[in-house]
Amino acid sequence: MRQRRWLELIKDYDMEIHYHPGKSNVVADTLSRKSFDNMVLGFMMPHELCEEFERLSLGFLHHTTAAAFEAEPTLEHEIRKHQKDDEKLQICVPNVDRIRKLILSEAHDTAYSIHPGSTKMYYDLKE
Repeated sequence: MRQRRWLELIKDYDMEIHYHPGKSNVVADTLSRKSFDNMVLGFMMPHELCEEFERLSLGFLHHTTAAAFEAEPTLEHEIRKHQKDDEKLQICVPNVDRIRKLILSEAHDTAYSIHPGSTKMYYDLKE
């Protein structure tokens, strides 16, 4: 279904699509790695990655001073932070009013959710 929509979008353009296997596509591999939230890491960029950035004209700067920032935690990160002591690693909702309200609003108010009734909604959220 998703591929069909993309084909509809690009069918009128004269283009070639080149596939780069994961091992040789250094830029995509680097960009798709999991980030370390709320941490600042200092590291040297691999020489191959620097060359790839330059080749793609990504405006790569060789010698810069990095600025530190803290990403706003997502709901999932908030929940995982509070479940570190859980030996079974079950998803649990901490007794933090702000997080409970956020979970309920996400389950209830999103454009893709349908309210199944209070009893079923309770049991769905309990799972």
